[in-house]
Amino acid sequence: MAERVWFPSTSGPRLAGLVDVPQGTVRGWGVFAHGFTLGKDSPAASRICKQLAREGIGMLRFDNLGLGDSEGDWGDGSFSHKVGDTAEAVRFMEGTGRAVQLLVGHSFGGAAVIAAAHLVEAVRAVVSIGAPYEPAHVERNYDKLLERIRTLHRALLVMHAPTDTTVGIANASQIFRAARHPRSFVSLEGADHLLTGKNQARRAARIISAWADPYLGATD
Repeated sequence: MAERVWFPSTSGPRLAGLVDVPQGTVRGWGVFAHGFTLGKDSPAASRICKQLAREGIGMLRFDNLGLGDSEGDWGDGSFSHKVGDTAEAVRFMEGTGRAVQLLVGHSFGGAAVIAAAHLVEAVRAVVSIGAPYEPAHVERNYDKLLERIRTLHRALLVMHAPTDTTVGIANASQIFRAARHPRSFVSLEGADHLLTGKNQARRAARIISAWADPYLGATD
């Protein structure tokens, strides 16, 4: 079951999102950030979030500025906007009584969630999938991104496919080496960058579900 939502971006225009709500017991809540030119309905975003919801983790996925159903002009967006808007998505969820403890990002969104985690205190776990270590779109912010990996102070799961021809597996190695513990790495054998193959996204979601379990729910 998906709930359609809207929330304000950091620059003003409203962003459109979908909350995939678990039908049974809720283990926790998360936010998903998609790739640079993708959207909330891309295969990776949709299939991962739906599978996580089936496993009790409700997820908000949203369209970046000017993409999909969101307002604004895509050309006005930037890495900083993506980071800020991901944090706004977390705050929106918190405003509905759904405390977000998990951030998941695919491709460009993987770099964004690492940076966004620094802006939202409640987040305890971050997952990057097929993320670039030196995104071309964040050249001016590269040093800051590297420092954010080093000072994440959250559990980090790095997922990448050795067969990814868009963002090479070396990127995952660099992110993993820059990170501090607790950190984990999972190789998505046989997957492509967009996780379009049969069950690739669902498999990634099941791994995320199991890995994130200690970081979900009550913090007392």
